[in-house]
Amino acid sequence: MISWLQRNFQQHYKILFGLLLIVVIISFVFVTNASSGLGPADRYAQAREVFGHNLGSEQGQARVFGDANLSATLQLGYAGFGADQLQQYAFQRLAALHLADELHLPVTATTEIADHIKTLRAFAGENGQFDAARYASFRDSLKAGGTVTEADVARVLADDVRAGKAQQLVTGPGYVLEADIKAQLTRADTRWTLGLATVNYAAYSPTLAPSNADLAKFFEDNAFRYEIGPRIVVNAVNFPVDAYLSGITVSEGEIRGFFDAEPSRFQKPAGDPQNPAALKPAEAADFLLVRDQVEATLKSERARRLAAKAASDFSLALYEGHVKPEGVPAALAARKLEAKPLAPFTREAGPVEFDGSPDIAAEAFKLNATRHFSDAVPHA
Repeated sequence: MISWLQRNFQQHYKILFGLLLIVVIISFVFVTNASSGLGPADRYAQAREVFGHNLGSEQGQARVFGDANLSATLQLGYAGFGADQLQQYAFQRLAALHLADELHLPVTATTEIADHIKTLRAFAGENGQFDAARYASFRDSLKAGGTVTEADVARVLADDVRAGKAQQLVTGPGYVLEADIKAQLTRADTRWTLGLATVNYAAYSPTLAPSNADLAKFFEDNAFRYEIGPRIVVNAVNFPVDAYLSGITVSEGEIRGFFDAEPSRFQKPAGDPQNPAALKPAEAADFLLVRDQVEATLKSERARRLAAKAASDFSLALYEGHVKPEGVPAALAARKLEAKPLAPFTREAGPVEFDGSPDIAAEAFKLNATRHFSDAVPHA
């Protein structure tokens, strides 16, 4: 047996070692080459699964907290949820939806969504009842473009209905221990006596002269107070709406149709002699009073769509042309565009040139060594 192995190895050792060499080379390339296509080489985020959502990724967090923020805004009628409140509500909402899945609750019907919409404060009028005009205005704002789409709103509303059903199913009487009841009654019957102390800060003016050593020690103990978040420096190519207005023409029929779709969207003089500047929503018979306003709004919306398309086309051309950073100036010159540098900004506070837009900041921080330009980002 040994003689047979030795004889065959001597006859075919070139083929054998050639195959081994190929295996080693291929393994080395896939392990060490950052461009092998097996995943991003610059960062790795550990998955954090919470009820089927990966909160370890930016996309997962944006989906969970974005849906929760939209849900809360529609229910309360205003935006501005605190970070802690939003996080608590988002997790409660996730748990309710997970419970709905475990209970095999059916998909929300269209009629149920319609009934739920009528209960939302975001669409309530001055009398507290559902206002169809306000709801129509909200839908028109979605069609104008933005980060939130009609599909997002429909998904959030359907999930809210399912979450509400799950919460109703588990709602019932609760049971507490006698010790808890006694403790609660004790708190309710407790009386507190308060004393008031006053301090005259105007008369309190001590002389403080900290040394450099004192300042250095204070800085070491409180270094977290002086941390500066990472800032990014980018150039922006602006596609202003005004540049496309001159090429927009609209007919009289289009202007009238645009007005008839939602007359209350436009404002007419209130006719108050005490306050000539007072305005109120227009009605169907007030077309001539607001015609110029309607025409300007229609042209502005169409120019905005043209500007957004031009920006998207330019970004797509850079992508399809595999344009490197050094080739961007030539691409800009070919389209008679100009890239202006923005002041450094953080992920939390966007560029001051664009009113600190969080959408622009989010897109800017996605740029890296392999992604040199962003998608088109709309801004007011």
